[in-house]
Amino acid sequence: MSAETRGHILLADDDTLVLKATEAALALSGFDVTAVENGPQALAAMELQTPDALLLDINMPGNQNLELVALVAKSRPLVPILLLTGYPTLDTAVGAVRLGAVDYITKPHDMDQLLERLDQAVHRARVLRSIGEAESLAEELSQRLDALKQIIDRVPGSSLPLPPGSSSVTAAFDPLRNLGQSELARLSVREREVLRELARGHSPQKIAKALKLSTNTVRNHLKSIFLKLGVNSQVALLGRLAAPLR
Repeated sequence: MSAETRGHILLADDDTLVLKATEAALALSGFDVTAVENGPQALAAMELQTPDALLLDINMPGNQNLELVALVAKSRPLVPILLLTGYPTLDTAVGAVRLGAVDYITKPHDMDQLLERLDQAVHRARVLRSIGEAESLAEELSQRLDALKQIIDRVPGSSLPLPPGSSSVTAAFDPLRNLGQSELARLSVREREVLRELARGHSPQKIAKALKLSTNTVRNHLKSIFLKLGVNSQVALLGRLAAPLR
């Protein structure tokens, strides 16, 4: 999907005229659209690409009893489902919401209103997906850091600076072991000391106390390390140190 589109919409409707007209209108409005005619085709399309939102006709093959809605809501809970119907009833509306549909739109639909609702659904889906990805990354980094701290704590003197090219047993457990030789060469001895203390989970204040420096000096060293190693945050920096060897 192009980055300029408003979102990828999977549109499913067995009414060919409605399907083609809605597909054309959404495409002209900036959405990337995959159009299918029934539930099985919708499932097949989702196997190829997960959409930002699903726009479904209620009364079509493969969804007469909202079975497609139930399946998608269970297998892809972050994909918002909007339903189209030409024969709205209270029972179908309540049933759709209970199964996880986020909107219920009657035909013939007002296109401006439909576009607004799709924008809202796509935005919500992207925010939830970003949150999920951030949480997964944070969990992964946390696990890597915990493993790194356990290794460091088991090695006496592992927080002490190691000379470049050291071949001692302790060097194998050096928290800087995942940095390349060219990257290590860019760092001063003091910057390596600061980096090893940071890898032990110490704050700039604790690092300053351990190395008998001012907190501002430690922060300046960290800024220099960020620049030399091409990272922009402590999380990214620690992720580099905790990354598995390749």
